[in-house]
Amino acid sequence: MTVKVIRVLGFVALLYIAYGAALYFLQDKLLFPGTALPVPARSQLVKDAQLIDLSFDGGRSTAYFLPTVAGSSGERTGAMIIAHGNGELADYLVGAFSGWRSLGIALLIVEYPGYGHAPGKPSDESIRRTMIAAFDWLAARPDVDPKRIAAHGVSLGGGAVGLLMRERPLAGAMLHATFTSLRAFPRQYGLPAFLLHNEMNTLESVKATNIPVFVVHGKYDSIIAAEHGIALAKAANMKDFSLWDCGHGCFQDEGRPLLNATKKFLEQIRVIP
Repeated sequence: MTVKVIRVLGFVALLYIAYGAALYFLQDKLLFPGTALPVPARSQLVKDAQLIDLSFDGGRSTAYFLPTVAGSSGERTGAMIIAHGNGELADYLVGAFSGWRSLGIALLIVEYPGYGHAPGKPSDESIRRTMIAAFDWLAARPDVDPKRIAAHGVSLGGGAVGLLMRERPLAGAMLHATFTSLRAFPRQYGLPAFLLHNEMNTLESVKATNIPVFVVHGKYDSIIAAEHGIALAKAANMKDFSLWDCGHGCFQDEGRPLLNATKKFLEQIRVIP
């Protein structure tokens, strides 16, 4: 091997190390870009949205509680915990689920530490504790049936729901455009998985649980490839799974297809009558 070849290989190795170092030191900004998003004024939110504090050991976060709009029968209702994607805020979604509320369920849209009104820093652990606090807050409400609490997570939110599935007895979980594990992504770029601080191994969470899991994934998803959704659906033993005709997030037609699928799933797991 000539000196010139050795120098070229050394230069390539240095570039690779620099590439890996950039991912390592910038990973929090890449993984949690929503921490830099502007928080909208409260006047832009629906009037009955209640901003609540979620306290947990080592920190706190926030969430928006939205009661059902189907009318009260005096009985406890089912509820859905909503976990959003990494490039969103809970504030952006407060007015997006009127159809879900009309099904007769309450909603709790969870914020991640460091996002929106929530103090702290987002991480695998702080999000896990936030999700647990969200479930416990809902389960303690006199108007919510603790046995009829489900969770819906989009993208990063699916990873957050996966963390909750290991900790609390959810009635069911919807994983929408969700990854199998965060550590699957470095390998796609030729880097070792251990470079990531956070794992969020959603696939292992699905394998470890007995709760019903409904997977929604777009066949044209360029951010989280369809293979992730296929693997999650297989682990969940979804017999009727098929990829949706969409990209990252299947909200076309004002969310009607997703609303219909959600209604059917919530009826099956008896979160709604």
